[in-house]
Amino acid sequence: MMLQFKTGVALALFATCAVAPVMAGQADDDFQVKAQINATCRVVANDVDFGTLTQVLGTETATSQITVTCSKGTPFTLSYNRLSVRSVLNANMAGIAPGNTDRIPYRLTMSANTGTGAGLAAANAIVINVAARIRAAANVRPDTYRNNRRVFITY
Repeated sequence: MMLQFKTGVALALFATCAVAPVMAGQADDDFQVKAQINATCRVVANDVDFGTLTQVLGTETATSQITVTCSKGTPFTLSYNRLSVRSVLNANMAGIAPGNTDRIPYRLTMSANTGTGAGLAAANAIVINVAARIRAAANVRPDTYRNNRRVFITY
């Protein structure tokens, strides 16, 4: 009985080895595994809201934020102007009612306008504070006053 078992095991091992093809040689080649990561940045600017006023004294202030996420190690610059770097903006809000030509002058100032990205995840966001101030007293009509602005990011 023991002899039959040993013979069966030997035949099984021989059959496994005998099925493998006979190799005449071997060749090889190198290859690369790669990925190109391009730099990117995202910018989100929150509205500046001076709230509801009964008069414009020229002392009103407001704050806002600009949030930037950039690829890790990517330097960036923010600007209120597409063609030049401006972290301070003087502009005017205009009334939206037809025929209203009144203006409210204001100034926006970024707390910083350069930085280096730490990654695109929300946890790596860089927050830039924006200080806003109405620059002068203004005798204006009751209306909603607005000025659409844009912030540019260069990276």
